[in-house]
Amino acid sequence: MLFLDRPKCEKNASLTYKDVETGAANQSCFDIQWHPTSNYFAAIGSDTNEEIKVCSFNGTTIAEVEVLAIGASCYNCSWHPDGDFLAVSMQSGNAVKVYSWNGTDTLTEVESVALSYDTRGVDWHPDGDFLAIGHLNGGTDEIEVFSWNGSDTLSSAETIDLAGNATVVKWSHNGDFLAVWSGIATELFRVYAWNGSDTLTIADTFNYTGSYGTGICWSLSDDYVIISGYSTTKSLVALSFNGTDTLAEVGSKGYGGTRYGAKCIVSRGGNYILNSVFDSSSSSAKYIYIYIWDELAETLTEKSSLTEDSFGFQGIGISYQNNYIAYGCYNYGDNNYVKAATTNLVKATRKFCITNPYAPESWTANTDHTFETGASSLLWRVRYGSDGYWVVVGRRNTHIEGTTNYTTDPTGTWSKPTTVPGLDTYARMVRFAAYDGSSWGVGGYDEGFAYKATPPSGTWTNFETPRFGNIYGGDYGSSNWAVGGSSPNIYYSSSLGSSWSTATEPFTVQINFIQYGSDEYWVAGGSGNELATSYQTPSTFTTRTSPFDAGSSIRNAAYGNGYWVIVGDTGQMAYQTTAPTGSWTVVDEPGPFTTSDTIMGVAYGNGYWVMVGSNGKIATRADNPTGNWTTQSSGVATTLCAVGYGNGYWVIGGYLGILRYSSVSTI
Repeated sequence: MLFLDRPKCEKNASLTYKDVETGAANQSCFDIQWHPTSNYFAAIGSDTNEEIKVCSFNGTTIAEVEVLAIGASCYNCSWHPDGDFLAVSMQSGNAVKVYSWNGTDTLTEVESVALSYDTRGVDWHPDGDFLAIGHLNGGTDEIEVFSWNGSDTLSSAETIDLAGNATVVKWSHNGDFLAVWSGIATELFRVYAWNGSDTLTIADTFNYTGSYGTGICWSLSDDYVIISGYSTTKSLVALSFNGTDTLAEVGSKGYGGTRYGAKCIVSRGGNYILNSVFDSSSSSAKYIYIYIWDELAETLTEKSSLTEDSFGFQGIGISYQNNYIAYGCYNYGDNNYVKAATTNLVKATRKFCITNPYAPESWTANTDHTFETGASSLLWRVRYGSDGYWVVVGRRNTHIEGTTNYTTDPTGTWSKPTTVPGLDTYARMVRFAAYDGSSWGVGGYDEGFAYKATPPSGTWTNFETPRFGNIYGGDYGSSNWAVGGSSPNIYYSSSLGSSWSTATEPFTVQINFIQYGSDEYWVAGGSGNELATSYQTPSTFTTRTSPFDAGSSIRNAAYGNGYWVIVGDTGQMAYQTTAPTGSWTVVDEPGPFTTSDTIMGVAYGNGYWVMVGSNGKIATRADNPTGNWTTQSSGVATTLCAVGYGNGYWVIGGYLGILRYSSVSTI
């Protein structure tokens, strides 16, 4: 997977304390995990009262909302994917416990499973149906996977006798693999394949040169796994994984001296790896590192770090908004750590170069384009390609002619190609743009389609579709271009400039859009509430039941983070979490939108959903589209139609030639 997003922070950006919780000597925080959907985090470890703490963080202040004295040191914790349960491994209690969470201030124990020895690793499977645990070598079955009934019962599904210490366990994002620090010489790190129900099978092992492992995180693509451990030369190691049976080292970082890697995590946007550091001596040094992770180049480049005197960090987590980091400290009391009695047990920090890093907070106008500002000017769609170019399409006021603009920098000048045949003359409009990895394609009025090998400057080539009326929507995916419009036929082609084939489709009214998702589904929607999908080759579209009000038009769709979202008339949007072939969940009037509004565009990028529509309204939401949406000000009152994300920028556009951008710096 290629990550093109890059930070746009100050050159010398640093981590800065926002608030602290102070603790007495000999208190240590081993793990911190942010709640998946709210501003709470769980902090566990070893202190005088052997406590589990849940804290809230409002952007300024940490507040303890729940404290459980459990009489045992805890080593790792894991929130269930839906946020309703917290699993905790008992380092000195030889057990794994599950607590229900009421969402505000109460943890209630619902399950406890006694194990043969000190429990260390714990991690919920991404689908929430299984819990993996690891414990020290002192009995048998150092790795165990439990099935979960969804409320109060763990049942053993698989056990592995390592004859070694399973200190950390971590599921891949797709749930197909379990990574484990095994504690076995020459095979210290292992990846197991999971059959989905009851069997772990070794996929590959890695001979780590340190004494034992402390952290594991998978890249968002699951093509790489990052590990940290007790080694001064291999404190942090990046391994490639081919998805079946091969691990290979591609890079590493060593901290030297008496400093080792502790916990490691991947940022929600996937572009950064964070590593906390343990130091076995009293020294002033860097204790949290932030690395830019470039998956294409397979490189880790230090971006920033946090320095603290006289103790080592241990726990580390990232909030769901991704603009705050919580970290915990390993505290040796008075043993060479002179500040131990007054140092911090849990801290939350903000990297000040990051300001609400996912959501665009303010929009800047850019009038340096050729759409003009007249009543007939309209920026309809915007697209970012992996070649580094932006393309925005629509029509301009003069002669009401179709217009295409391109740029590599949305803050600067947008340029018009020399000619886009069939689309840049009188009474035309360009309705969509897409990129296939080597060429750009655009389509619109009147049966027009043109393409150009990147860059999108110069003269484009006409590739006329069968004469069936105006093209209103189109996209590229699964090695095919697909277009649809007013006739309302859908045509597809696997070779630009060759020929178009006619798809089987159910539409009786005009097709407003055709959208392809990385799950290999096509979604097409139109006027009169009609909706259809296709899988891979867009040769056959199947009717789907629309969730919108009868007669409402579906205006646009987007896929991201495992969700399909459709938007349209009467202020409605709907989503599905699996293939877009089943039932949709409707969200009426999200954010600022009302029943009198039309939501014209939707896009997902860098961990955030953004919708635009009537009267300049914008709604945003982090991660998933399922809850409340946040209202944002666009600074305009005209209807917005275009929205897209790429390379650290959001771009919006609409009527009267409106074009605006917002830069986003994120970890």
